[in-house]
Amino acid sequence: SKGPAVRATRAQMDRCLYKQAIRKTLENQANLFIFQQGVDDVILQSNRIVGVVTQMGLRFYAKAVVLTAGTFLAGKIHIGLQQAQGGRAGDPAANFLAEKLRQLPLRIKRLKTGTPPRLDGRSINYKILLEQPSDYPLPVFSYLGKIEQHPTQISCFITYTNEKTHAIIRSGLDRSPIYNGVIDGIGPRYCPSIEDKVVRFADKLSHQIFLEPEGLNTHEVYPNGISTSLPFDIQCDLIHSIKGLEQAHITRPGYAIEYDFF
Repeated sequence: SKGPAVRATRAQMDRCLYKQAIRKTLENQANLFIFQQGVDDVILQSNRIVGVVTQMGLRFYAKAVVLTAGTFLAGKIHIGLQQAQGGRAGDPAANFLAEKLRQLPLRIKRLKTGTPPRLDGRSINYKILLEQPSDYPLPVFSYLGKIEQHPTQISCFITYTNEKTHAIIRSGLDRSPIYNGVIDGIGPRYCPSIEDKVVRFADKLSHQIFLEPEGLNTHEVYPNGISTSLPFDIQCDLIHSIKGLEQAHITRPGYAIEYDFF
């Protein structure tokens, strides 16, 4: 949907600065005590969760337990026909916890989502792309914030897929886990992969891509709009068919991930 209900001001975050800011906030929050370790089990009393058990067997009891599991519960990563266990690229899945939760009288289903390949910004030809600078004057998102707190502002850029890109994508659909039945999870929201866009909207000759910098101190770029689980060779070809990305170097492949939800 592109209607008013989904329109909002958008902010592009520096991942490292965001992580630092959140950690500082948490560590300085009064009456909050932090212990970091994965949870493998929940503690039940009279059909009520009263605590958790960590990977090393430590037991924490509480009046309320909140599981913020994200994509980690029995997470499985798909790149073409290749599969691997993981909560996201580089992080292990929460398989023990997922198995324990499956033993409870809960309705269990699988969700799926995806992410695009990441690119080295030094290999992108920005000179031929449409620049998207920050808003001016700079907005402040919260009454707690001030304009002076904004870090250095850098631009995003816009490019588009084309008919050659779409032909490359269609040539790899037989090895797409979404289209060959390997993935049976449902999407958490309407955020289709690029292969879904090409199949569902076959009349469209192009799809917009936002090239978003991952941060101020990295060259990595997030090409928003081409989330994919296609095989890596197809990912390389489709990237290189796009204006400005003809020589782009992929730093990380795109992938789909499916995981439990309750």
